[in-house]
Amino acid sequence: MENYISNYFSFTLRTTGRECWTFISCCEQLRQTARIPACLEIICSLWENDKDKLEFGISKGKLYQKMCDYLLRRYLLKFDYLCNSALIGRDIYQEPNALVFEHLEHLAFEATKEHRFTINGHEIKKIVGLQFRSVLQIFLLIPKTQDDSSSLLLENVYYFAHRSFQEYLCARYIIRILKSSCSTEHKKE
Repeated sequence: MENYISNYFSFTLRTTGRECWTFISCCEQLRQTARIPACLEIICSLWENDKDKLEFGISKGKLYQKMCDYLLRRYLLKFDYLCNSALIGRDIYQEPNALVFEHLEHLAFEATKEHRFTINGHEIKKIVGLQFRSVLQIFLLIPKTQDDSSSLLLENVYYFAHRSFQEYLCARYIIRILKSSCSTEHKKE
C-alpha cells in the first residue's frame, strides 16, 4: 500500500503521499478498506482532491459513501460537463443524470438476490435501458475477461470493481426501497 501511495503521488508533492500514508496507517477502517486496490486508488484521489472529506476514525459505511459520492461527482463533471462550482452545496444524487447511480444500486441488488458476482449485459439493458453506457462510465462495473491472464473480454459479462461495492450499493437500494412508498410486494423482495 505504501509503495502504491508513493507512486500515486510521485508526480505531485511527495509530502502529500507521506501524509496520505500516515493518515491511512493510523485509521484501522481506512487501512482495511485500502487493501482493496480499487478502494486505495479512490482514497488517494479523495486525499488529493478533497482530503477534508476524510476524517479520522471514519466508519466503513461513511467511507464507501464518500467513495461513491466521489465517483458520481467525477461522472457528473466529466460526462455532464458540469463544473465543481455548479455542484457545491447540492445533493448530487438529486441531479437528473444521477439516475445511473440508482441503476447501479438496482443491479447490485438483483445480482446479490441471485447470489451472483457477475451481471450480464442483457440484464443491465433490461434495468437501465438506454443508459447502458452511462452506467459503465461510472467505472464500478468492469467487463469480465476470459481468465485472469487474458485480455479477451467475455461478451456482455460484467462484475463490480469489488464485492464490497456490490454489497454497499445493494444496501443503498434496500434502504431506498424501504423508505419509498412502493408496494409491500416489492419491499418483500
